[in-house]
Amino acid sequence: MAAATACHDALAYTPSWSEYREIRGVRYHVRQWGKAGAPKVFLFHGWMDVSATWQFLVDELIAQSSQNWHFIAPDWSGYGLSAPRPGGSLFIGYLADMEQLVKAYCGDEQQVKIIGHSMGANLSSMYSGARPDRVSHFVNIEGLAPMPGGLLSSGVPKSVARWLDGPRGISKSYQSHSEFAARLVERNPRLRPEWAAFLAEHFLGVLADGSLAPLADAESRQITPIYPHYEQVEELLRNIRAKVLLCRGLKSFVADIFAKDSAALASRLKCYQHRSDLVLEDASHNLHHEFPERVAADVLALFSQ
Repeated sequence: MAAATACHDALAYTPSWSEYREIRGVRYHVRQWGKAGAPKVFLFHGWMDVSATWQFLVDELIAQSSQNWHFIAPDWSGYGLSAPRPGGSLFIGYLADMEQLVKAYCGDEQQVKIIGHSMGANLSSMYSGARPDRVSHFVNIEGLAPMPGGLLSSGVPKSVARWLDGPRGISKSYQSHSEFAARLVERNPRLRPEWAAFLAEHFLGVLADGSLAPLADAESRQITPIYPHYEQVEELLRNIRAKVLLCRGLKSFVADIFAKDSAALASRLKCYQHRSDLVLEDASHNLHHEFPERVAADVLALFSQ
């Protein structure tokens, strides 16, 4: 197990520690915060993201809570410090990885709490529906796929052909951490500059030519050639027995897409049996970066139920 991670520029970030586990034949990096042996909370990040991006929400959860927690945040294979899966990762494969990660830390019987963002939230939704007795509390941050007009709306034949055509995604490279941090702030002006610097420090790896690129598998955006149909996803959602907090930002691209199809959003939302909502008018897709104090307060209220 590695030593605690140093705080960036002496800011009061909660120290994390790392360990590595073999998950379905791949060396997985798992970042952790809090107190080992305390109630466990799994944190599953989204596409083109890494485990360290949970830092700001973890800081708030610890600061606002009167009890200890053990936060467990893996880097998906091909992301962060986790090894890539030979041949690439498919969306459904990440779901199998999730199952093994939960078993590795909680055995076969213990109920778990999950917080997921974007791709991680969509995976967590499916897992919570497939394992309804396993998940007691689920925080879904901007995980509402499949969305109207998405990648697979052109039909299954074209989707499969696109996947068979092979790799297309190449991550943009950068000359410095500060250049990447500036890009993050440009894309999200709500992100604090010091937090963008923290993300840049943990998100970039060095290429052969000395430039820097995100430690993220751009190709995993292809997800899978045949994604579950929305009716199948909603069947899974209706089977979730966990208490759910659904967090949405009204300035998110997800909100923009569903604004054109309010019936699809209503259909998705009504699937949850035990749902509460956190809807932030000024937040975008990464609302746990922009308003971690608001998200943390509602998460802790959910966990107290």
